[in-house]
Amino acid sequence: MGNKLERTSQMDAQIQRCPNEVQAYIEDLEDKLRQYKGSDDNPEKQSIKELKAQISELQSIIKEYKSLENQNSDLAIKYSSAIAELEKCRKSNAIIDGKFAQIAHRMNDELQMKYESAMQALNDQKRKMNRAFFDLGIVRAECQELRQENYNLKLRNQSVTSQQKGLNDELQTKYKSAMLTIEERNGEINHMISNLAQLKAECQELRQANENLKLQIEANKQNPFENGNQTATSKQIAFEEHYKALDNKYVDMQEKLFEMQLQNHELRTQLEEANKNLNRSQQVTAEQQTATNTPDATTAPVDVGTSSATPETMHSLSSSDTRTGENNVLIKGFDSSLDNNEIKCMILTMADLMDLQIKNSDITNISRKESKSSRKSNRALIVVELKQIKIKNNMLKNKEKLKNFDSFKDIEIWDYISDDVHQLFQYAKDLKNHGFQAVYLKNNSVYAIKNRTTNSRPILIKTSNQVDELKNGS
Repeated sequence: MGNKLERTSQMDAQIQRCPNEVQAYIEDLEDKLRQYKGSDDNPEKQSIKELKAQISELQSIIKEYKSLENQNSDLAIKYSSAIAELEKCRKSNAIIDGKFAQIAHRMNDELQMKYESAMQALNDQKRKMNRAFFDLGIVRAECQELRQENYNLKLRNQSVTSQQKGLNDELQTKYKSAMLTIEERNGEINHMISNLAQLKAECQELRQANENLKLQIEANKQNPFENGNQTATSKQIAFEEHYKALDNKYVDMQEKLFEMQLQNHELRTQLEEANKNLNRSQQVTAEQQTATNTPDATTAPVDVGTSSATPETMHSLSSSDTRTGENNVLIKGFDSSLDNNEIKCMILTMADLMDLQIKNSDITNISRKESKSSRKSNRALIVVELKQIKIKNNMLKNKEKLKNFDSFKDIEIWDYISDDVHQLFQYAKDLKNHGFQAVYLKNNSVYAIKNRTTNSRPILIKTSNQVDELKNGS
């Protein structure tokens, strides 16, 4: 195809140079062919035939050329239209290039701003990371100090434990000695009670004999000259002297018995105090051992000071007494818009400020109590149920520490008293008019004491019927 196009281009050049001569030459050859039509042996005729063949070939080439020329014209038209389209495309490309340049410039500015912002954020993050590494170093140093303190605490706890064991042995010895002393005093008291009973019987016999003598003296007064009056009178005098001696002995025995009862009461009080100290010591030892064995043990000091718990309180702790509300406290001053979870967080914060070791699980329930005041207030009355009565007592004992903090200085904490217990207390106050020395409230319960001077146990009052029975029994 390439050779054909090349030859066509050569022929096209020749035809373009002399088209008229070629045409004339062809016509001349045709005339010569017509002249030699009759003779086949003429050599010129043979050459003319060859030329005719060449002419036919030239004619076919000319036709092909014309066909190619027509195609070339079509291609030229298409080429012109393509050039026009190309020009349009160039113009469109120029417009697109302008818009692209604008977009690229704008995107370049935006990318530059984003890059600068990202670099700024990266620098800030680097500064934060450097600060975090610095803080991490401080925390590591603090952790090392805490580990050292924890180790020292373990050593100190081991020393305290050994001292506590010695103290426990000493308290056990004192406890046994006090028990022996009490048993001896009880034996003496029982002996004195039996002697007192004998004295009472003798006094009763003497009273009866004295009455008989009085009757006899009265009879002798009516017969003053009868024999035996003087003897009866002397007997009466002897009986009266003996009676007075026994009566004095009886009074002395009563005073001694009362004195021994007081001593027995003091010994029992000392015994209860020793028992409390022993229990407290054992509890502190257990807590210290637990703190020593716990990996996350804190370095908070253990309070081994004087406890305000009474024997009844110790009993309620050891026997897990579950009287309703005895572990509750009433807190006033929280905003009424706070929910129970927020209130629990506030209570735990207050416990930290009061130096109390209270966990989240130590708060078993939180409820709200309606105020009886007609005036509306945005401060709620919160009833908090604690896990142990010891936690409640410590909270009541340390509540004044909150006055040192502005956020909690208006918070008030009271021992919770339910409405029915308060009504029972008001009703039981009348026992003071029936021989009882005191009526008081404690741990949401009512107690009454018959006599303060003897070893009198407080009486737990549960119902109003019990109050009536105590009144009638007094």
